[in-house]
Amino acid sequence: MAVRDEILKAWNRAFGRVARKRDNPTDDEIMAAEREVLAKVPPLSIKESLTSNKEGTLQMQPSGRWAICRPGFDPIEITSGDVFRVEVPGEAGLRRTRMEHMHGEGYYSVNGYNLRDDLRAAIGAED
Repeated sequence: MAVRDEILKAWNRAFGRVARKRDNPTDDEIMAAEREVLAKVPPLSIKESLTSNKEGTLQMQPSGRWAICRPGFDPIEITSGDVFRVEVPGEAGLRRTRMEHMHGEGYYSVNGYNLRDDLRAAIGAED
């Protein structure tokens, strides 16, 4: 998990430098932090790290975003446009969907899946 730790530390440092409000960053601040991290950590390492052992449970965060939560790890927030998989009651396995945001309504699954705390969920489009 050394790469994951390196990514999270780089993100926290970059985000701390560019975000005026940590709980409500602008898109420009997020992109600036992302550029900083990508300059320090190879993209392939980031993808491999974030997609390994990626299953956890869905939890609503104080930011109003959903996140994949796993014991011993920081939550990984799912933002608008992110692809993820989620448990759908009555169906086998995790179903692929994409997160979107509607002003005044919040975040939702484009497939209409009912998102709620404690559903099994995973980052990315594939197992």
